[in-house]
Amino acid sequence: MFGRYFIVVNALLELASEKGFLSLRDINDNVKCLGYAETDLTLPYMLTVSTDAANEKPILFEELEEQVDLRYKKYAPKAPPVTRPLSLIERRWLATILRDRRVKLFINESKIAQLTQRLAEAPGGSNVSPLFEDADYFHHDRGHDADDYDDPRYREVFATVLKALNESNSLQIEYRGYSGKWRRLQVCPSKLEYSKKSDLFRLIYSFSENDSKYVRPIRIRRIERASIIGDADYSSAAPVMKQASLLLDDEEKILKQAQAHFANYKVSASGEEKNKRKIEITYPEYEEENLIEAILSFGPSITVLSPKSVVENIRGIIARQMKMLEY
Repeated sequence: MFGRYFIVVNALLELASEKGFLSLRDINDNVKCLGYAETDLTLPYMLTVSTDAANEKPILFEELEEQVDLRYKKYAPKAPPVTRPLSLIERRWLATILRDRRVKLFINESKIAQLTQRLAEAPGGSNVSPLFEDADYFHHDRGHDADDYDDPRYREVFATVLKALNESNSLQIEYRGYSGKWRRLQVCPSKLEYSKKSDLFRLIYSFSENDSKYVRPIRIRRIERASIIGDADYSSAAPVMKQASLLLDDEEKILKQAQAHFANYKVSASGEEKNKRKIEITYPEYEEENLIEAILSFGPSITVLSPKSVVENIRGIIARQMKMLEY
């Protein structure tokens, strides 16, 4: 009912409502662009020539005036554009999203309740059950230090950060450094990142220090207080990008795992070497620690060729682990 032909005809009605009329050429061109290969053979005729035997008038488009050149005949719409009703599967998907714990970070609870009520009151609303629940998920290899999305302080900080991003404002954030000391920093928020593996959000921000700009991430949970202080300055705030070259064991299982682990980076394959597949990973400099952690999870199945900083860091981690095993 709401397939391709519905989309084509509604697009024509929208265009006609903007222009006031459509020429036969407009109709043909749009049908050819939006429809199937054979759609333009029949649909323009059905829309502009009567298919109603009772009154012999076009149903959706009415001819405005006589034209010698048929291509430029003008047709006015006889119906306004319409909004396509959501299908049952789409409403069940929305019901699933509204039950997600993280959605409360982006929509307040009263709005969630309002949307849930609207779904229930829609035609067939009694059948709008979620497609799946949290209990249906099995999370493999996920950390146990996830964010607490129900924590009032966390939600307050998140809302401030989100508002600053949406309105292009700068922020003042307060957090405790790894040394235990409190820090107060004026930052320009760039984007929010979500880690599926760790189930946490991070803020990517830039800040100025000694006449230079740096791009860094900070976990939302670490921010104790955040306040909006003015317009953000996004000039020269791009992160430094680096590239790592890896050799993977050419096994289907390893390759699939690598594709999942490195999906948030730009990855390209550059051929095979001695039963190994070489891949290049482009990543922001601030992600190097996380990249190393992901590489180490593969054990001897991955060999790091470059950059030198990653190779040396991995060697240092392995050396420390070996020293601990001696005891």
